[in-house]
Amino acid sequence: DVSLLLSLIHEVPEMAALLESPVLSPSNKIQGIKAALQDKIHPLTLNFLVMVIENKREMHLKLMLLDYDKMYKNRQGIKAAEIITAVEVSEEIKQQLSTIIQQKFDTKIELNTIVNPEIIGGMIMRVEDQQYDMSVATRLNDIKQKFFKS
Repeated sequence: DVSLLLSLIHEVPEMAALLESPVLSPSNKIQGIKAALQDKIHPLTLNFLVMVIENKREMHLKLMLLDYDKMYKNRQGIKAAEIITAVEVSEEIKQQLSTIIQQKFDTKIELNTIVNPEIIGGMIMRVEDQQYDMSVATRLNDIKQKFFKS
């Protein structure tokens, strides 16, 4: 439910507008939330949303959901991993990278991939607070720094 709510807030502008609108009354917001989500989320989650709106804390909902998601993943032993590449990688490569990272860190991994053409080639891998930069742009910058120091 939390993942669904976060994706709705990020990807559906109307959902964010509904929650953030100072013009709409709490009862109108609750009606809108119930109409949109009643059959899609657990009743307990829906009750939580209603409580948040009734207490006029909907501006903080996104942070609440992000914190819950982080605590859940921590409790389940799931680490966030991010791979930045210059071009889109296939699902097969994503799966292979995920398997390698899981074996290296001996934990479950939730892999997110980002395309950034500025790295030219190679990849940058982040797992929690660790970063491994194997990008062509960084290597070229290193060479440039060594050249100008000489």
